[in-house]
Amino acid sequence: KGQDEAPAGPCTESSAEGDESFVLVESKRQIFSRDEEMKAIGAEILFGKLDDGLRVDDWTNLRWMSTSGERQLRFCKVVTRTKESRKGLFRSGEQCARRKLAIYENPDLILLLRSPTSKSEVRNLLDLPDGVALDDEKNILKSFLVAESVIDPLTCILRLSQLTTITSVGSNVSDEKEGQRRPSCLELVTPTETISLSALSPEQERALSKKQALPGGPAFLQIASLENAIANALYHAHGSHAEPDGIADVAWKHQVVQGTLHSFVISGNNAMLERAIKAAVSVDPSSGESTVHVPSRIIDAQDESGRTALHYACLRRASHAVSLLTQAGASCSIPIHPGGFFPVHLSALVRDDRSLSVILSATHPCRPDPNELDALNRTPAYLAAVEGKLPMGMEHDTDSLGRCLSALEAWGGQLLPNNILIALRNPVSILASRWAHQEVAAVILHNQFRYPAASFEGMSVGASFQYPIHAALITLRKRIQMIRENIENEYLLTDDNDSPESALVGTIRVLLEHGFEANERLEGVTEYFEGASDLIEYTGYAPIQILAVAALDAGSLKDVATTELMQSIAQMVAGSVELLVRCGARITLDLPPAIRPRRTASSCISKGSNINTWAEGEDHESLKIDRTTLVLLLGGEARLVRAKDQWSQIKSVEAPGRTAMSIQIQASKGSIEDSPAPGGSDELSCAICWKEFGAIMNRRQKCSISMRYVCDECSGKRIVVGKQEYRVSDGQFYLARVDATRQVTDAAAHQKARAAIRAEEVRAAREAIPSEDDNRESLFGSMLDKAATLVLGEEDAADLTGRQVDGLGSQMNQTRDALNERGEKLNSLGEKTSALADSSA
Repeated sequence: KGQDEAPAGPCTESSAEGDESFVLVESKRQIFSRDEEMKAIGAEILFGKLDDGLRVDDWTNLRWMSTSGERQLRFCKVVTRTKESRKGLFRSGEQCARRKLAIYENPDLILLLRSPTSKSEVRNLLDLPDGVALDDEKNILKSFLVAESVIDPLTCILRLSQLTTITSVGSNVSDEKEGQRRPSCLELVTPTETISLSALSPEQERALSKKQALPGGPAFLQIASLENAIANALYHAHGSHAEPDGIADVAWKHQVVQGTLHSFVISGNNAMLERAIKAAVSVDPSSGESTVHVPSRIIDAQDESGRTALHYACLRRASHAVSLLTQAGASCSIPIHPGGFFPVHLSALVRDDRSLSVILSATHPCRPDPNELDALNRTPAYLAAVEGKLPMGMEHDTDSLGRCLSALEAWGGQLLPNNILIALRNPVSILASRWAHQEVAAVILHNQFRYPAASFEGMSVGASFQYPIHAALITLRKRIQMIRENIENEYLLTDDNDSPESALVGTIRVLLEHGFEANERLEGVTEYFEGASDLIEYTGYAPIQILAVAALDAGSLKDVATTELMQSIAQMVAGSVELLVRCGARITLDLPPAIRPRRTASSCISKGSNINTWAEGEDHESLKIDRTTLVLLLGGEARLVRAKDQWSQIKSVEAPGRTAMSIQIQASKGSIEDSPAPGGSDELSCAICWKEFGAIMNRRQKCSISMRYVCDECSGKRIVVGKQEYRVSDGQFYLARVDATRQVTDAAAHQKARAAIRAEEVRAAREAIPSEDDNRESLFGSMLDKAATLVLGEEDAADLTGRQVDGLGSQMNQTRDALNERGEKLNSLGEKTSALADSSA
């Protein structure tokens, strides 16, 4: 390899500074004198002129002199620049030349400086007249440096050397060319050129030993020092322009400093990531560790935010990158802080079911735990349900949450953790309070919501999920109150749901379709959690009573709210009431009591367990829903009556398979035991509406599915199993009805799909059978063609053949019609003969 012979000057080994770096650390002084700068650089910097082709990036000597009172030199070092040497179109080697690298702030610049080639070049760059005398050439060449490259850090990318970063396999170039890259060379990639630099001289590189190149060795430290200086310059320049994106707030740094596994993941270049992993596997496999895995110090390297390449791959839903990294031995057990998120949590946050499956199937260095807890004791499944969302810009995918929960369940994942000190709110209750009806449906399907369920522990299904219907309606009232306090909060009740019904009504519908009771009073919670106080405040309320309070609050907005807002609130309230009444909700419920009456025992935390009177100023008389004003607020009497009639017309439903099984299981049990849990059975009062039982009026009844004591009004429907009818609660009846409808719909869809498949098979079979015309032409066409061609020639034969075929076809049709007519006459004659034979007999 050739080496440029540079004249003696500030960039040569004989200069006073030699190979030593000059680094200015942070200082209270903001301006450095020209003498201090001259001491570090060792010469005056000159910039080229436009007419001689040396001018770079609009920098001139005059402009440079104008910054003398502000610019700050941060780093200066003698380096080796490597360039390709070519013969024609072919690469013949490389040329190495010593240069001086200077990094400035104010302005942010990276200068690559060389010695002048001659005294005349200095005269030309200084724009001196020929008559002006200069010192001798040796002193002149020592006194100046020429800016060979002026690099703007904002438009520059640093590609690390392979000596310090083994995964820095370069750009998208061929393996052949990549193999010729010097391991000690880093690259500065600008829009116009790629500059290859090394902190080692060619002689030092040739004498480089393996020990010197190891981390901590002299060569390693020299190159790392140069890379750090350049990287810090790029970070400083980009720092005021970078936009943090929350949990990945330093990801932009891997876009300006490339070569690490992090940078390939963030850029989305899976091909380069795979090459980098292969390079790391083939070099320095640790003793005793399989060569198919990358050493942990490389594959699990953490950046300044504590994130590994696998963390970034999970955050970006890069499932292919996750697969490459886990196969290479990336650890899935490294958390990031704050938050304590493991890779499985990060994939759950972005609802990436593919990455979740890849991570949970990893076995090296250890199998990850599908129920790993973050800093707030949340499992990945819980995090996916409550905090998970698709990245901005992705098309909305309503099934993403369900797929994530299925992927986690396949490996034993649970929504709620076991044996934790601080209780968590049920995700269904949280999602219902946000009116996220699609997520509510997905999460419920991955929970046990059917009786019998050991997880209920004596509670009702509503209490088990922490009263999600009540939570959704409490949110409505809170948002109305927030708008009353500040009208600018009206966006809180702006419904951007695409479906005809509002998000609130959709949430209530989903819950009712899964067996939640429309008349259930909120009895309390079993333990404190974040948001428990909001529920406890409404102890004793049924859902329709919370709606009544919200409707009254909305009435007070008419003087400050717009007409559109009032209409939106009215539609939400009326739609919710109508849906509840159509599913059995009663508008004649008693006022909310502070505690469940005649309760023999209770293990729940409720408002009545702390105080025996309602908060001062609470107007319970206003909750009498039969009042004219309140009925109007809830949508009008006619609307309520119509919804009630729809519910009353349905008396029973044929039990689908699941419901029949539940009834048969529950029927095999003996007597019903009282439960102190919220919503639990009690022999003295209804477990749903809390109405007390009597000996004659309102007699105690039994729900054959939930196995709880309920009143007549809460269990007026029947489910038919075989020929026997069973009394069930209204919520379980509506669940059975929905199941029956879905069963019929699924059967119809299955039958339609089978019919479509059969129709396709018939169509394919018909296409495979030749038609009558095809057979006729194949039978007579070839003989007519041959005869006509023999007599008339090819051109005339073509016309004749066409006419003959048409004539022959006409004759065959006439013959067919005649045969059919004769067949009909024979059939008629046969019938007359049979009749004559019968009469003679």
